[in-house]
Amino acid sequence: MRRRKGIFAFSLLSVALFFTQACGKKFNYVLPTLAPTYTPTPKVDEGPTPTPAPDANNTKIISLNGEEFNQTTYFTARGDSKLSLKPFAYSGAYSFYVEKRNDTYHGVSLNFSDEGKNVVNVIGKTVHVAAWVYHESAEPQDFSFTLSVRKMDGTTDTPESVSISGVPSGQWALLEGDIPVYSNIKSPTVSIEMSSSKDPFYFDDIRVTYDPSSAVGANAAYTTTTFNGMNFDFEDRQAHLRGRGSANVAVVGDGFGGSGSCLYVTGRTANWNGAEIDLSEYGLGGSKIWISYAAKHEASQKTNVKCSLQYRIAGTTSDKYASVTTTESLLPGTWGEASASITIAEGAESVIVYFETGATENFYIDNVIITATDPSQQQGQNPSGGGSEEDPLANVDLSKFVVIHSLTGDSGANETQIFENRGSASASIVSNGHTGNGFLVSGRNATWNGVGLHFENLANESFDVIGKQVYLSAWVYQNSGEPVEFSATIQVLKPDGNAAWPERAAINVLPSGQWMHVEGILPVYANVKAPQINFELPNSEDADFILDDIIISYDPTSSVDPNPDYVIAEKLQFTTISLDFEDNNAYFQGRGNGQPSIVGGGHAGGKCLAVTGRTSSWHGVQADLTDYDLAGKTLDITYWVSHDYTTPLEINMTAEQNDGENTTYTPVVVGEPIEDGKWVKYNTTYTVPEDALRFMLYFESPSTTAEFYVDDVLIKLQ
Repeated sequence: MRRRKGIFAFSLLSVALFFTQACGKKFNYVLPTLAPTYTPTPKVDEGPTPTPAPDANNTKIISLNGEEFNQTTYFTARGDSKLSLKPFAYSGAYSFYVEKRNDTYHGVSLNFSDEGKNVVNVIGKTVHVAAWVYHESAEPQDFSFTLSVRKMDGTTDTPESVSISGVPSGQWALLEGDIPVYSNIKSPTVSIEMSSSKDPFYFDDIRVTYDPSSAVGANAAYTTTTFNGMNFDFEDRQAHLRGRGSANVAVVGDGFGGSGSCLYVTGRTANWNGAEIDLSEYGLGGSKIWISYAAKHEASQKTNVKCSLQYRIAGTTSDKYASVTTTESLLPGTWGEASASITIAEGAESVIVYFETGATENFYIDNVIITATDPSQQQGQNPSGGGSEEDPLANVDLSKFVVIHSLTGDSGANETQIFENRGSASASIVSNGHTGNGFLVSGRNATWNGVGLHFENLANESFDVIGKQVYLSAWVYQNSGEPVEFSATIQVLKPDGNAAWPERAAINVLPSGQWMHVEGILPVYANVKAPQINFELPNSEDADFILDDIIISYDPTSSVDPNPDYVIAEKLQFTTISLDFEDNNAYFQGRGNGQPSIVGGGHAGGKCLAVTGRTSSWHGVQADLTDYDLAGKTLDITYWVSHDYTTPLEINMTAEQNDGENTTYTPVVVGEPIEDGKWVKYNTTYTVPEDALRFMLYFESPSTTAEFYVDDVLIKLQ
């Protein structure tokens, strides 16, 4: 439904005419022509439109005309610019309007996604772009479609553009042309820009297509560097690796073997923080590399130091991760070694090797070797092991373990009912298992999608495995056409109610079309709740996989200590939260796909918080108040909300709380349907449950993709 403005002037005129007629006055009058809802009058200069269209044989990527409000979500604003729809167009009723620009490049960009927001791989292809553009600046303006790319070394460039010069004010003009996308780049996007650094502009009927039969070669200036391997013993006092996340790195003494230098990693605030080295410039997609290193740590208990891989497939927008190897579980201050090989996925870019631990302790690494040559061909070593060829379960007495699950798909019972579906995935029985039937896990659309098993068997017998050792054995198969990582991960709730995934058994490289066996002893810490085992592919979002011959058992005589990192921190004293967003601090974090940003046009005319990017009703922005001592206390909450849509929109505030095991959601405010452009104030109170260990407040809307605004938020104790 489109916006229809009230015609207040017409109403006043009608009242005046009625009044004069009632008084017996008669005169001739002509109704005035009503002012249009938006003042510009387009003057269209179509120019020499090619016949047939130059992209007639191309494949469509996307075509947008502004006639649906949510089409703005396909674009990313550049710089300070803001994108909206206006009832003024080259064709139809609406076009896209770019305002609040502070530089020439401040416009909007597209990432070559189709109308289902699936990224189309245009690398090595010719792209055709077209749009009608319009402005009302005092001087003629130049417009351009500009291609932005990341080179294989990670730096950015804008190698190609299509331009139109001297577009007069108040006149629509066609911006159209072909753009080559070189084969040795990654993450291409295309943006619309105008030469004026301040003035707003319009564009309409944007169309992006590509020629799938085209072949664009590599840009000679972007040639990757040959990878000759790396060997860092840090005796040159150079760090070579950089800090990851909040971590700091420094070269210190007391290296591996008790002498020489090593790299010391400190300042970590999350388990993924550590030390990393970027291999992107070498173009290693599809290559096999070998990695070895020595490590020790300063944790208060035994732990291991892990090596992992981060990469991105060309033409996609999200990073993927794969485990390479890990040291054995080491005592504090004890050096250990690890080595492994890994085949990097075909088409991978932004390849980063990094080192981490399961928590935030300081650690050391030394003798880091990364090579593309099999070390066993030179040194007689086995590069594919985890440090030692000895069977890690050789000394484990499995006779002590009590079987919880033994699942084959051959029993005739409905064994699939024992699995918990995770995300969109589900399990079904198929005949092509490892031995007989197996369990097909399909329908995945995220890396964590898969199936899970609780420690309760088909006979509904529950087993208390908390504080015990769990044994897992399974066979797994996938046929995606490329190697993937497989993981059987312990999931638990920490005492504060937050989920954690502390331990796992994994296959770092599961080849396509090959059955492989995974097994391991997994500790379940004594201070956790609700443990379960999840089966997943951590670096593949959609590949199916098959499980078979699953055995899960536990040792009732074993004892696993509490995890010291799971101690509940002392709560902070709550102080009033007052937000007008004039300081550009959003405070709220994204929830789901919701994204917070600071924009103008607030309740009092200043700035406010915009909530964009939503794709589900619960997506929005949230304030996590878990760190504060709020359990059992009452909050006084005030805020204003608004939106820009033509139909009334409901905007709600909801509370999420967790008692250490169960998460609940409670409406704080169920908003009334708000008219477009109207700011509405809400004031309410909310009492936080006595048993809440985790607590947050968030804004959402039943309209799954609606964008909205929040301002003047005040949260205080009653």
